Amino acid sequence: MIKYFPIKPIELAFLLILVYYFCFLKFFWCLVFLLLALVCLWKNYGSKKLWQTLIILMCFASFISFKNQQAEQADKVALAHLSKIQMIPDTISINGDLLSFRGKESGQTYQVFYTLKSEKEQQFFKSLNQTLVLSGEIDLEKATPQRNFGGFDYRTYLNHEGIYRIGNLSSIVGMRRQTSLTLVERLHDLRRKAIVSIQQNFPAPMQHYMTGLLFGYLDKSFDEMSDIYTSLGIIHLFALSGMQVGFFVG
Repeated sequence: MIKYFPIKPIELAFLLILVYYFCFLKFFWCLVFLLLALVCLWKNYGSKKLWQTLIILMCFASFISFKNQQAEQADKVALAHLSKIQMIPDTISINGDLLSFRGKESGQTYQVFYTLKSEKEQQFFKSLNQTLVLSGEIDLEKATPQRNFGGFDYRTYLNHEGIYRIGNLSSIVGMRRQTSLTLVERLHDLRRKAIVSIQQNFPAPMQHYMTGLLFGYLDKSFDEMSDIYTSLGIIHLFALSGMQVGFFVG
């Protein structure tokens, strides 16, 4: 495919990034850089290559605009409450008495938080390795936007993930196993089973190596040992996905 690109892939990727940030975040300086880059493109490659590249950029811009329109529409019709939600099991994270996970309901994805009521409940979710549907009162709200200049924008991050509301689950009144799963949901299920199996059968730090490098999953206990990994010079490995590790090993 690369040989059919009108310009070098790295140059095309740079232009696509500028288009993305201009369409999605409306950064004016991206438009300025994009126009300057197109002028340089015209001088170095000529009109034919310029028009071929512009067609690719316009198609990409149309796709981004369509996704933005979808996001705005989803934000407008978002509900205020839910009575049940299907968990995505391999997104479960426990930090003390706080349980967080992503779940789906009516075609929408939500980031859900729940305060665990007992140690028994904590252990249950730590060892949970299947897809459950939780019933209870779930209040929905928008995520916290960027508060400080240059700080982390949690709302924008979730929007990039296709999540437009966070849910606060006050209490769990019922749960049942979801038996009819799609192919993607089965893959989430299998990934969760592998993560839980590793956590139960391997000690730290071996379990962190395996879940982090093979599945890209790092739980809250990883943070407690991050200084050790930094001193060993291997902290950067955990920024790699399992596919990247397999590629370099191969």
